[in-house]
Amino acid sequence: MRTKQPLSTSLSERFFVFDVFSDTMLEAVFFDFGNTLAAARGALILVREKYTWPKFRELGADVTFKAFLAACDRVEKHFDQTCSFEELFTFQIRVAEELGVSLSEVEAKTIENEIWKRHVSKTVLYPGALETLQWLKGQNLKLAIVSNAWRQLLQSHLEHLSLNSFFDLVVAFEDTGTLKSDLKPFELALRQLEVRAEHVIHIGDRINEDGACRQLGIYYIWSTFHHPYPGHSAHRAAFKDSYDTTVNSYDWLLAYFKSLI
Repeated sequence: MRTKQPLSTSLSERFFVFDVFSDTMLEAVFFDFGNTLAAARGALILVREKYTWPKFRELGADVTFKAFLAACDRVEKHFDQTCSFEELFTFQIRVAEELGVSLSEVEAKTIENEIWKRHVSKTVLYPGALETLQWLKGQNLKLAIVSNAWRQLLQSHLEHLSLNSFFDLVVAFEDTGTLKSDLKPFELALRQLEVRAEHVIHIGDRINEDGACRQLGIYYIWSTFHHPYPGHSAHRAAFKDSYDTTVNSYDWLLAYFKSLI
């Protein structure tokens, strides 16, 4: 059974790894997008504060921003993540129902379209992400995005952030019609790039989705950039059997890659 060991004394407080690449050549790195490469969640909350919440207040929802976010969270918890991009407007209708206001399909589509336009414009890369991608690309590694996001939205983000040139492959929801927990997106990426799972590292923030790649033999780095107290030992220990490595900044991540190559 493999044992988690610190990579080095200087990194050990926040960065624990399985030493599994000493005899294995790294050929490819897969990235999730939202909350892994870019601060998508923070951008969405900002858009909800500046645009969506005021819009619903205009419709008669007399609620605080905190209560509005809670309503969005309740809807998100039960929302069908496998719906089509064209059906996303139904999220706004369900939020309206939660808040007890009326919202037509036309109004919901208008709001949803504006949300995603603003979301793309407000989303930024995490500090150090660009430098890490540049370094990895310079090592002639194959790079891929493997995401549950819809292609139209994902492509808009990549174009806005000028990231398209870094990736040999982008796997979006429509490519398999399944979420990453089903494994098909990872299997597709492996086939398309012609790499073996044991030669691949995947980085993502959702253990229940991204961590599924371990079933195929892919090495999983849990990115905790947007989690509360991301490097805290108790937080890390709670999921200790679900990841291979955890990292909370691109400085640490780049240091890890440099230790492998």
